[in-house]
Amino acid sequence: MIYKLLRKTFGTKEIVDLARLDVPSLISDICWVNDLGLVYSTDRTLGLLTAKGEKIFPWKGDNLDDKLRDGNNPVFGYLSGLSYFEKLKIIFVAENGGRNIRAINLEEDYTSTLFKKQMAEIFSLMMKNVLVQSKVFIEGAGRDKVFIASPDLRKCFFINGSSISHVAGDGKCRFANGQNGATTSIGMPSGISSYNGKVLIADSFKNIIRSVDGNSINILLGHPHDKILDEPSKLVVRNGVLYIQCKNSVRNNMLGKKVEEAKAIYESDNIVNIAADSEGGLYILEVDNAKS
Repeated sequence: MIYKLLRKTFGTKEIVDLARLDVPSLISDICWVNDLGLVYSTDRTLGLLTAKGEKIFPWKGDNLDDKLRDGNNPVFGYLSGLSYFEKLKIIFVAENGGRNIRAINLEEDYTSTLFKKQMAEIFSLMMKNVLVQSKVFIEGAGRDKVFIASPDLRKCFFINGSSISHVAGDGKCRFANGQNGATTSIGMPSGISSYNGKVLIADSFKNIIRSVDGNSINILLGHPHDKILDEPSKLVVRNGVLYIQCKNSVRNNMLGKKVEEAKAIYESDNIVNIAADSEGGLYILEVDNAKS
């Protein structure tokens, strides 16, 4: 599969064609790591496109070894979600449909498995319903803190050390408001992020972005009865700007301002994934139909 990576600078119309990535399987997720480059996941391997344009594949992971392994030479399961926590220089990795969460400490070049007991508890009742190749969305929030959105479970969680908080979703595929997030239906939680203590959740089933603040949950953007947002999925927050990956566009919203709209800043039928850096750069990964 051949992908092309584009970079759009915030506040301008400039779009730069950065690179082509020729990989043996589908890319499941991407994240931008400052001073390193674009990290992307394919099946059980991580690849890297450095900030200088060097392509390293595989970067981490070994498809030939079936036994999962931590350490300096990790072996992953099926990779489905990536998130970079800049303050601690840690890449969080979700694998096997969200059953495992790994942390890659870039300063120590060491990979470790997190939350074994917590993830077993989350998936214990519905393990058979979630394939190991299933997509999971995560966002790291600290050394032992992570948000998780599972489309298959139709639920979102926050793990803080040894505790698990049920953030939103009652497990039912419908649209229904509740008094708090846990009693509210999130038809298809397809993206998760956070900003100023609020959890932001994309619901691609009803084309809306939810905002969870403590025990209250509200619609931040979109409307369940139209397609202002067309199947929103991955959410990325950088410098107070919310970037939303939709079916045929990338949209943004200035969080904290009284602007209840998500403006289209890029449109294409080939969008696969998005990432952003701290300098106002939005990275758009597309399938290169001309070469695939």
